[in-house]
Amino acid sequence: MEQSAIKRFIEYCECNLDFTILPPSGYSSAPLCALASVFSIGVRYINVKNVINNFLEICECINLQTEISTSEVLDRLGGYTPDKLSDMLHNHQRTDTKPNSILKADAYIQFLKVMQKYKIENCHDIRNSINDISFQNEIRAIRGQTSGLTLEYLFILARVEDYVKVDRYIERFVGTAMNGKSLNKHQ
Repeated sequence: MEQSAIKRFIEYCECNLDFTILPPSGYSSAPLCALASVFSIGVRYINVKNVINNFLEICECINLQTEISTSEVLDRLGGYTPDKLSDMLHNHQRTDTKPNSILKADAYIQFLKVMQKYKIENCHDIRNSINDISFQNEIRAIRGQTSGLTLEYLFILARVEDYVKVDRYIERFVGTAMNGKSLNKHQ
C-alpha cells in the first residue's frame, strides 16, 4: 500500500473512530465464550446480549466474569432439551435457513459436549486448543457450524493472543476509508 493511501486511512480512522472506548473485557468462562460464539452468527449483538443475560439467570451465574467450567454448565443444563433451553433463553433461532437446520440451543449443547470431550473446561483450555484439528473438525461437524465462524469467535472471545477474524463490517469500513476500493486478503 502506498504512503498516501496509508495516510488517508489513518486520517479516516481518526475522524470516524472513538479511540476512548475500551474493548470489552471478554468472558471468564469457556461456556460463555461458546454461547456467544454460537448465538452471534447472523444476528445483531443485542440479541446475543439478551441470550447471555438469560443464560446467566438459568445457570445462576453472578456476572460475565464468573468462572464456570464446561462440565458445570453441562451438569446444570442436564435436564434441558434443546427446545426447553430455547424457551428459557427466549431464543428459537436456528443455525441456518436450510430445512435440516437445528436450534442454536441444540448446537450449543453439542458444542459444549465436544469441548468436554477434549477437556476444554476454561478459557485457558480454549487458548491451548487453537491448533487441535480434531477438536475443530468435531465442532465443524455440528449442523450449521461447518464454516468455522463459531470457532473463530470462540478463539477471539477467549482472548487468544494475536487472533483476529475478518469481519464484514471491518471490511466495509476499510473499503469506505479507501474510497470504495475492494478489500481483499492480499492488500
